[in-house]
Amino acid sequence: MENSKAIEILNSLADGIDPFTHILFPPDSPYQQADVVRALFLAIEALKAPQAPRKASGPARPASARLWTPEEEQRLHDAFAAQKPVSEIAAAHERTTGGITARLIRLGLIEAPRHTSYPPNNRAAPAPAATAKDLEDMPF
Repeated sequence: MENSKAIEILNSLADGIDPFTHILFPPDSPYQQADVVRALFLAIEALKAPQAPRKASGPARPASARLWTPEEEQRLHDAFAAQKPVSEIAAAHERTTGGITARLIRLGLIEAPRHTSYPPNNRAAPAPAATAKDLEDMPF
């Protein structure tokens, strides 16, 4: 919903009018109570206020979407061989720690973690459907 449409609906409610039927609310309606009307006007003002730009959830990593070059892979290999922490390597390459870990796996420098809780290729087969004969043999 666009802010302008929300403001239009809230204005109607604050005026004591149903925004869809355009009928005046009865005097005992919550929309006729002073505190409710004030709250609606506060909501309208909040929607009218300029929105601050949203910040990214984590630190910016400008290179995270860029393809790896052979030179960068060599620097990664050298840093890993020097036993530098993944977080330090990630900062130096301007990439996420997940991106560094994924590249180390791809280069064969570390093994991919084995997930034991939900292995993707080891799912239980569905139970076979019961036949009429199976149902006849049931003791109920």
